Amino acid sequence: MEDKQKELIVKKILKIAENLQAPFARGNRRTRFISRDGISYSLTDEYVDIWDAILRDLLVNCNWNKKFSEKYVDLRLQELLNTIIKEGSPHRAYECFDQLADEYERYSTEQILILPLFGIELVENQIELGKITIKKLNDELTEKLIDKLSYAISNSSNTDDEKKMHFEHEKEFIDKYLRNQVCAVLTVNAEPERALEIAETESQRALDLLRYAIPAIYSQDKGVIIGLQGEYSRNIRYAQIFSADGSSFSCSIAAVGPGYHLELSPQNIEHMKKIGVFKLGELLKKEQLSKFEETLLQGIEWFSRAQTQSEPKNKLLNLITVLETFLTPKGNDPIQKTIAEGIAILLEDDPVRRKKRIKRIKVFYGLRSKLSHGQGKEILDTDIKELLNIAGSLIMILTEQKDRFISKEDLINWIEYKKLGGLPEEWDKYKELIGI
Repeated sequence: MEDKQKELIVKKILKIAENLQAPFARGNRRTRFISRDGISYSLTDEYVDIWDAILRDLLVNCNWNKKFSEKYVDLRLQELLNTIIKEGSPHRAYECFDQLADEYERYSTEQILILPLFGIELVENQIELGKITIKKLNDELTEKLIDKLSYAISNSSNTDDEKKMHFEHEKEFIDKYLRNQVCAVLTVNAEPERALEIAETESQRALDLLRYAIPAIYSQDKGVIIGLQGEYSRNIRYAQIFSADGSSFSCSIAAVGPGYHLELSPQNIEHMKKIGVFKLGELLKKEQLSKFEETLLQGIEWFSRAQTQSEPKNKLLNLITVLETFLTPKGNDPIQKTIAEGIAILLEDDPVRRKKRIKRIKVFYGLRSKLSHGQGKEILDTDIKELLNIAGSLIMILTEQKDRFISKEDLINWIEYKKLGGLPEEWDKYKELIGI
């Protein structure tokens, strides 16, 4: 971090220190109460804004969120503020902030994160997807993990009795939640809380890719749902039904929640390769994505969200968003018409099938419009199945052709070129001629 940038941040901290309020004070607009190391005070209104601006500057603009969590930086700034209050020395503020900035630059402790997953059955030993490795913690791996736990606790400063109690407590949790579970494993260079945030984010991104594969492997009625442990559950729902006059009675008992696991078998993994799951996984490893690659991952995220929804109308809204992520037109072009034609161009070669595809997309937009305006409209399972197929096919084709486009605008220009009867092999020449 440059000296000038450090100086600006410390000046903001000093300004806050000069305007602290008593703990019971309340601002007109915002109040932040802080109590740490026996010192309590309130920040009010513009000084809460300044505090938040400092956090954002450090975490986002200075990229400290690569190693530090917001909570960690917030606590360290509180420590710095306490030092100013106790010592009353602006010089110490600069010195303490230098130490914090230096800590970020030098921080190089790697954390190994192990997150149990839900709804996945791993047939192979392990697979890599994005930045995570998906593996089953069998008894051998679990015992190695327990050995690591024992070593770490033995090196703590606690008493022998405390160490024993701590070890037994953590071992119980490992046996209960990790042993023989399919887990996401990731190594991260960050303080523990930020490392966990990063691991959860990267695991969700990998799960998005697996959710993209689910409709291509299983029928919708299988109810395959995957996630991080604790996100979903399966239970029995029992309901009683009486006639109003009391003359008849019936009951309903049904299993609700996820039905089948996603089996990562050699056969299913081969199918995942065909639809581009592992090509997309390579994008998750990249530090710098093209604009089109970013758009592609955004589309995957919306596709994934659709499968976590229980209500058909929410599934439909998310799947329509997938289409719009890729094909929303520039300028004042009509959205519905442009997206319908774009999908037809991308998914069909035959004019008759293109015409039918355009008609179906307009039907889905009609359903979306009625839902958006609060008009009840029945969404059938067959509607969702068809729209899942359209969105999934679109993602698959764009994944295959991702190196052809540098941005979403490039894709839309290519569709316009195809409408004019352009040949794929002359695309680059066409762009050069018209200057796009």
